[in-house]
Amino acid sequence: MKKLLIKNGNIVNSEKIEKADILIENDKIKEIGKDLTLREAEIINAQGNYILPGIIDSHVHFQLPVKGTITADDFYTGTKAAACGGVTTIIDFAHPENKNESLLEAIKKRKAEAKENVCVDYSLHAAIISSDDTILREIPKLINNGITSFKLYTTYREEGIMVDDADLYFIMRTLAKFDGLPVVHAENNSLLEKLGAKYLSSGKTQAIYHARSRPNFAEDEAIRRVIYFADITNCPLFIFHLSTKEGLSSFTNAKKKGKSVWAETCPHYLLLNENRLKGKDGNLFIMSPPLRTNEDKNALWHGLKRGDISVISTDHCSFNIKQKLASDFSKVPSGLPGVETLLSIIYTHGVLKKRITINNLVEVLCENPAKIYGLFPRKGTISIGSDADIVIFDPKLEVTINYKNLNMNVDWSPYQDWKLTGYPIYTILRGNIIYKYGKFYGDKRLGKFIHRTKSYLLKNKL
Repeated sequence: MKKLLIKNGNIVNSEKIEKADILIENDKIKEIGKDLTLREAEIINAQGNYILPGIIDSHVHFQLPVKGTITADDFYTGTKAAACGGVTTIIDFAHPENKNESLLEAIKKRKAEAKENVCVDYSLHAAIISSDDTILREIPKLINNGITSFKLYTTYREEGIMVDDADLYFIMRTLAKFDGLPVVHAENNSLLEKLGAKYLSSGKTQAIYHARSRPNFAEDEAIRRVIYFADITNCPLFIFHLSTKEGLSSFTNAKKKGKSVWAETCPHYLLLNENRLKGKDGNLFIMSPPLRTNEDKNALWHGLKRGDISVISTDHCSFNIKQKLASDFSKVPSGLPGVETLLSIIYTHGVLKKRITINNLVEVLCENPAKIYGLFPRKGTISIGSDADIVIFDPKLEVTINYKNLNMNVDWSPYQDWKLTGYPIYTILRGNIIYKYGKFYGDKRLGKFIHRTKSYLLKNKL
């Protein structure tokens, strides 16, 4: 029987910080208390460090085909990097190849790609790109099989994955019936297509015009629209990668009215701005939605502090420099790497700059994603009976970001040369030490598919 005893650490959950010991037996947290002893256990002295629940990155894209290429990180390199950054659970996606492909088949294919290639635990969001009755009938089967969240795109018509308003209505009506959660990429497709074509036809092909073709109001309008459809179908709603002050305002108004709506934002929307798109390396910073202004960044930080934004996830979608080379913005694959730097960068720029507290950090990186996505209390908390997914975090360890020292399979970092204070020194997955003092000790067969249940927040009407 595997036994591990973590002593003298400062245990952080969303509501308190407690100096105590943690006894782990097999995969679970067996006991939390003062002065615990167990002769046959491996002992870790965590004096002076924070003990955090394993981070949940609930929005990543590994091994994803995009614009004729495939993301630089596959399931192995992506989850290895995740482990080295304190992430113990990720949620990726399963996309059908066309509107007629079975959702069950898409999930089966994606799980086959992940099998024996994941170093941390994982689940999947199922993308729905059609409201065909055959597809809708699969929703309860997927929920019974542990897939409880469903990705909907209000854009990418040309790529064949957009859902129109009628699709939104019928899909949300079905999800509401079976307690499924739509997770939505919200941008107005007609505006994006027309504005993009306008800039390209006038020779404005540089990266900054990708942002100009996706203005703030295109996100805000789509958010308002999907909130409306969620309201008339009595369906809960989760908004992915919130990036604008206007979108946040519309979303917050819905929350104030008691709607079951949640949202995430990403580190790049909190820390970078559209000026990155104006340089010679602007293509590297193309993503959808695009980087915004400092005013938007500040609004998002305030939204986090108020508790209006529930989750920070990375939308990790990595490409190497060569993959990002293109003659115009429309041909550049969208996305940034970030799964490995998530925890430390939010601690440095959130907690240390007093934008959020360490308890808030645990809330948005651990507890809230676990509760929203049906992982709680198995994941997202340091509690007796929970999975022993634990990060020992040294709040004083200073690190300078250099892509050469990271495990993500990319030849650059959006945060290159940034100085961080606070970094994980141990990552523990279900009682197994998978990262320790800069070295990976995990195994690509260790990660498991996690069967999710109905959202804890919905079950408890929170």
